[in-house]
Amino acid sequence: MLGAPGGLGSQIVHQLVERGAVVAMVSQHGDKLDQLPQPGPRMALDLRDPGACEQAIDFAMSSLDGLDLVVNAMGVVAFGPAVELDIDVLEELFLTNTFAPLMITIAALNRLERGATIVNISGVIAEQNVP
Repeated sequence: MLGAPGGLGSQIVHQLVERGAVVAMVSQHGDKLDQLPQPGPRMALDLRDPGACEQAIDFAMSSLDGLDLVVNAMGVVAFGPAVELDIDVLEELFLTNTFAPLMITIAALNRLERGATIVNISGVIAEQNVP
């Protein structure tokens, strides 16, 4: 579970654990990971780094008995007119919301169990553009 302590992520972790899943949790924010009440292995990683995406999948594979579901619920958003966004904000948006899901998918594809699923959750901003 990527983005485990976030608003959606924490609810997804809760639902998965409640249904009997063993969940390996990953987030950039180790302090927030530690606050999650659900049991399971956890690791703090900055998934904007391609090497960290490989590490996350390695961590899940070594912590669990196989890997049959990858859920990416991490994301960032910026508000305001696009012409006013700083290049650093744009870079953060693309690294987190575009490149990280792709890098996680690539890292996981050849190692998933038969019939496994990858879920990438995006925000409403991806469906309805704002000025």
